[in-house]
This record gives sequence, structure tokens and C-alpha cells, in this order.
Amino acid sequence: MIDLPARTTNPIANAEIERLLYQTSVVKLDAQGLTATLDEEQFHWKPTPKVWSVGECFEHLNAVNRLWIARLEEAVEQGRAQHLLAHGPFVYGCFSRWLLAKIEPPPKRRLRAPSRFRPAAGRPPAEVMGEFLQLHERLEQTLRAADGLDLARIRVPSPAFRGLRFSLGISFWMLLAHDRRHIYQVRELRKMPAFPKTALERSA
Repeated sequence: MIDLPARTTNPIANAEIERLLYQTSVVKLDAQGLTATLDEEQFHWKPTPKVWSVGECFEHLNAVNRLWIARLEEAVEQGRAQHLLAHGPFVYGCFSRWLLAKIEPPPKRRLRAPSRFRPAAGRPPAEVMGEFLQLHERLEQTLRAADGLDLARIRVPSPAFRGLRFSLGISFWMLLAHDRRHIYQVRELRKMPAFPKTALERSA
């Protein structure tokens, strides 16, 4: 993990960073709310072999976010070293905005994850969710460090699309939209009639 500038506790000046921080907190709360009471069986349950379990959804997010957040950290560090500063508001390109809309839930069509982002299975729920929350604490720190930077001019290599680079601001929005996409998937999974009941529900 790259060291970030020591300005992460200052009040936030940029309204877009405030909105991103709020979205990050909502993602964390949703993830905790959906998984806090799940046991091992529920966490790893799959309705069919081709559908991801709750655990696999979060393992996929962890695999993507490990790489994505590291790239965001590096972009913030480089942007500050190059004095790429601006107050905004920031405007992003048509392709970036179109792609962001495609990532947002509910999924319009199923996308196959690149092999390096396909989830492992079987890790204990506490480990998987502990990593998810730690990664989002790093994301919050990175957002605070990005306050005052030019979110449109600073570029970040895409973790999923080779050769593509997106502006720093839209990269933050895409990461959170991708989180919401799979949290939506987890919520739909938990609604399935066949989803295992808790031990308390089974004994009732």
C-alpha cells in the first residue's frame, strides 16, 4: 500500500469527494447489514453451480478492489506530486459516463469476470468481510487524500480493461457502482425461497 499525504483528517472542501465518501459509507453499511447474521452455510450457499454465493460476490469485490484501490492511491500520490489541483465541479466524458451507467445495478446483462477477478471459495465469512471493510477504509483514506486534486485530469489505469485509463473521479464512481452491483446481487440471492434458514429459524 502506497503512503498517502498526511491530510486525511482535514475538513472536506470538494462536494464531489463528500458525495463519494457518503456512498462509501452506505456501501459498508449495506455489506454489513446483509452479512452480519449469516452462518457458514448461508455465506457459501449457491442456488446453482454457475451462480455465485454471497461469499463469492464479496471475494470478487475484494479481488477487484485490491488492485483498483492500489491504482487509485498511486494516482492520488502522483497527482499531488505534480500539483494537479482544482476545485471543480468536474465534467467527465461521454464514454466514461455511459460505462458508469452500465455498471450500476440492477445489472442490464451478465458480464463474465476476467480470470484474475474470479472469486475463490470457502474462506470464512469473518475473513472475507474483514478484508472488504479494510479495503473500504483505505478507499475512504484515498478519497480524503484526493480532496483538492483535479479529479478530471488525473488518470487511472483500468483494472479490468487493458489499455484504458479513466479520470480519477469517474474511477471512484465506477468502483462504488461495481460494489453496489454485487451487493444488489447478494440482496437478490438472499430473497430466494431456497436460501438456507438460520439455525434459529430452523428450530422455530
